[in-house]
Amino acid sequence: MRRFLGYLEDKFYIPLCEEKAKVLSLNASPSDLFENMTNAEIAGALLVQHVTSLGRGIKAVVASERILFDLIAWGQRQGPEDVSLASEAKRLFDVDKFKSGMSCLREIGLEFLTQEDVLAQDYLLADGTWDYDFRLRHVKRVAAFKVEVETPSGGLLCLSSPQSLIVKSFLAEKDESIHIQGYAGTGKTHLISSLIEFMSPSATLVLAKTQVQLYELTGRLKKGHVVARTFKMLASELLAPIRPHLSMAADDYLQVSDAQVARVLSLGPVGAINPIRVAAICRRAIRRYCESGDITLNKRNLPYIKEQLSNIDSDVMVQYATRIWEATISPAVYEIRFPVRGYHLLKCLSLSNEVIPDTYTHVIVDESHDLSRPILQILDRSPQAVITFGDEYQCIAGPVFQRAKKIRQRDITLSVRAGKDMEGVLNPLIDAHPTKIKLPYEGGGDDPTNVVFYDLSKVPDAASTILVDSEWGMFEWFQRLSHAGVRFSILHGSRNEFERFMVDCINLYHSGTPPKHRKLFFYPTWDALAQGQADNKVFDKIQAMMERGYNIERLKISLLSLDSVSSGGYQLGMVENARNAEYDSVMLAPDLFGDIKQGDVLGFDRKICSLYTGGSRAKFELLVPGYIGDWVSSQKHSVMK
Repeated sequence: MRRFLGYLEDKFYIPLCEEKAKVLSLNASPSDLFENMTNAEIAGALLVQHVTSLGRGIKAVVASERILFDLIAWGQRQGPEDVSLASEAKRLFDVDKFKSGMSCLREIGLEFLTQEDVLAQDYLLADGTWDYDFRLRHVKRVAAFKVEVETPSGGLLCLSSPQSLIVKSFLAEKDESIHIQGYAGTGKTHLISSLIEFMSPSATLVLAKTQVQLYELTGRLKKGHVVARTFKMLASELLAPIRPHLSMAADDYLQVSDAQVARVLSLGPVGAINPIRVAAICRRAIRRYCESGDITLNKRNLPYIKEQLSNIDSDVMVQYATRIWEATISPAVYEIRFPVRGYHLLKCLSLSNEVIPDTYTHVIVDESHDLSRPILQILDRSPQAVITFGDEYQCIAGPVFQRAKKIRQRDITLSVRAGKDMEGVLNPLIDAHPTKIKLPYEGGGDDPTNVVFYDLSKVPDAASTILVDSEWGMFEWFQRLSHAGVRFSILHGSRNEFERFMVDCINLYHSGTPPKHRKLFFYPTWDALAQGQADNKVFDKIQAMMERGYNIERLKISLLSLDSVSSGGYQLGMVENARNAEYDSVMLAPDLFGDIKQGDVLGFDRKICSLYTGGSRAKFELLVPGYIGDWVSSQKHSVMK
């Protein structure tokens, strides 16, 4: 029998309908119910109350199927005088364990059959025993993966129809680059893994922006031994022969204060801005330059600041930024080492003539909507076929830089994860966006996502991941959750930065200490911050909290509510920190639905992409305000005036 290469192995259907399971969960002693159930249904009920001990994924599938086979076979062997399976079920049934099993079925990879499928009994052989071929047969019938494609190794890929068309398009021109625009949940990672089946692993380079993204992507690939690099690692390798000092100096942890930079490079004041703040502004200008397509530093790279700069002051600021840039990328000649980050390396690489070595025949890039212009310049001039995967609706921070016009593009709109209910949430957002693609999102997964509309902004009754728009929303919900006595965690990788944000707010308000957090850096005083957040209703709540005496000591008390690692309970985070994750339940907090200024197309773009990204993180349940439809319509009308 051929080996199937896909996610079909991780799915199993129990021969019991959800309606009958709910009735069982309401009865502590459901004797009459068992008398009217088939052996397969009874075996399914007994299985449910034991699923919490089975693990997850393929392990749970194998164990579940074995348990069902044994229970049904035992029931079939019992004669008229023997103890029946129904009698044993009455003795063994535990309603609490059954409820617990029901609550985690989908997380484990198990589902109930429909009543129609239960009655059809396609899961039984002629002798009444369990049919081991049923699982794969049924999953292929109800799931989005319906097309079988044979691989060079003789295995079979199970793909959705859109995925199979992309595989065919790739095979027709294997040496040509292609960009795949795929909505959330359309199976881009599965498609990447499928395409690699037709490539030479040692000649295939998989690239990702961060180490976390790379780890998650390669961990889900079916075919091992591909070469995997972050863009920083690739830049370091390619620059080593031409700029060895730069490659060796790369260090994400080296820190140099703005005061040291200003002193060593003899930076002076610019207008009313002191040298230390000048150094901080220049540092941000260099970051913007490194993520742009500009050849030299210029005024466009200067970040927004509250202080007004004359043309001469702007020229001086650019000169100082250029001085820091040259000190960063040149061999060390100063008393301090200037930090070299990944974006410095990538900018230097883009300014050179270096390309990805032709020892690689194919390059695969995920999350391409996050790529900067320098990275795309490197990819588009390299000799091999470069296959990029992205979703422009998940680009929250700014514009999506497109591949070269000569590159083929294909679209995937059919979700293999979410059901039809998600169409009602995501399609109005897609339709309202002023510039991005308008292809409708199609729910095709066999796991329906339950969309719940809420009216009151309160802590969800059951554990959920609460996603907010900004650090201000984080601050509000951090206090709300801790005040409610709820144990919760901050999304992975963002806790330390969020704590710095809160500390900077408190110190700025109470003692006027200049903040260092990237979102507060622009504001030298609390009054300036309040002016800048004049239209932010959530900020008003935080300011009122400060006026009531909220300080570092109270913050320390609130921090006691935090768990260091999520244990499947409540979580809190910003949408931008949740983009590469999925959660069983997601709540989109009200601050994501703030008013947008009239004519602010970029602000509307960011809001739409945030809501799309946050909503598409939900696997089983999505909580949204009841007014979401009216909000989309009114904001679109306001922006388009």
